Amino acid sequence: MSSRFTALPLPSGEAFLLETDYKGQDFVVLVDSGRRYAGTNPLVTAIHDAAPHIDRIDVAICTHQDADHANGFRTFADQWCGNGNTIGEFWLPGRWAVGFPSVLTNPIGLVTQIREGAESAENRRLVGEDRERLGRDQSGHEKTDTLAPLSKVTDAFREYAVPDWYEDISREDRLATSLGVSADQLSELRAEIEETDSYHDDVFRVAEVSFRSLLRSWLFDEPYERIEVSVRALQALDVAKSISSIARAALRWSIPIRWFDFGLFESTEKPSGGIAGFLKPICSVELSRPPVNPSSDVVFLALALSRQNVESLVFYRVENSREPGVLFLGDSRLSFGLASPKKDFEMPAVSPVRQIIATAAHHGSQVNDHAYEVINQWASGSPLYIRNGGEHNQTLHEFHRQAFRRCAVCRECAGRRTSRRVVVGSVGNEWSWPPLDGAPCPRTN
Repeated sequence: MSSRFTALPLPSGEAFLLETDYKGQDFVVLVDSGRRYAGTNPLVTAIHDAAPHIDRIDVAICTHQDADHANGFRTFADQWCGNGNTIGEFWLPGRWAVGFPSVLTNPIGLVTQIREGAESAENRRLVGEDRERLGRDQSGHEKTDTLAPLSKVTDAFREYAVPDWYEDISREDRLATSLGVSADQLSELRAEIEETDSYHDDVFRVAEVSFRSLLRSWLFDEPYERIEVSVRALQALDVAKSISSIARAALRWSIPIRWFDFGLFESTEKPSGGIAGFLKPICSVELSRPPVNPSSDVVFLALALSRQNVESLVFYRVENSREPGVLFLGDSRLSFGLASPKKDFEMPAVSPVRQIIATAAHHGSQVNDHAYEVINQWASGSPLYIRNGGEHNQTLHEFHRQAFRRCAVCRECAGRRTSRRVVVGSVGNEWSWPPLDGAPCPRTN
């Protein structure tokens, strides 16, 4: 078949859709979901408008826990599947796996672990490697440049890095394994899911009020470290809210999850997992299941760390003789380092021989400019860079210097807000760069 790549314009955030071929069958990949909105999910509408023939998404990927990438998944799966469509698998950040199965079986216990882990971190005053890694995020405001692995978190995952764990078991067994429950528990949870939906939402709503109240009480008369840990606890709680709704959707619609952990990649610098020769991770290691009985320290640290842009998952649709390649970057700059690039990720040994599509890292923001250097050294010719999402105050630099680029959503040029679907199809085994649809952007080729 001919491949087709679509950048889906959303009210806020980014989402990309790839229709391609895998082993002679149509295969659809969705990467990220935009923000959460009440009412009809705009991502459902955007996919229907762009590709009304699609009724199945084979793989839905969430690159990392930023609201404009992850929060749309909170309602997307229920509305998409509720309309009679299907999702084959969720591919999610491995850090999130520490919340399973508690996020389904004992949400109060998960909230308690987040708070206990935060209190433990505060008692240690986040000294040493913990403090370095939990400094502020990749935006450049952190207090340290060091990206030190948190060994206790990585060790909690290490024994679950098992390749091809899913190939010889049924879909239901894969679902149970990926959620960290037994087959019997799966049946019980599914029978209860409709009755417990509001209970789970209430638990996280009350916990957020409690956490915010505690933060306000500390704000003016407590050490800075305690305030910082409290903010991280709120962020970890926000991650838990996201995975709670995704977990319930996975349970309700029988969608197995595959986990991809950045921490294990960080310790070995060798990615693994995905679909061999087709859809492979660049900066993560696939896990066979959630870790068993993680400590409160591990739960808090893992969920808080999953918000770091440096941990954004990157996936490559491998070029082959029939179909062109696509590199999905999320918010990654393709290197280690928080404030600035420290060491580049190793790209696949076999470089593409034809032009690939690459999504603009971090919506094209200049803080991720280093990604263009890495990609342009690895890829053949000039990649086709496609930008989506972003905020009006972002500064673009290297993105504007790329030979081939296109924006689905733009708030930068001449103060305008442009929103349009960007579609690139393949002719033969190469991407065919289409003429610009609509009013031209003065900075877009």
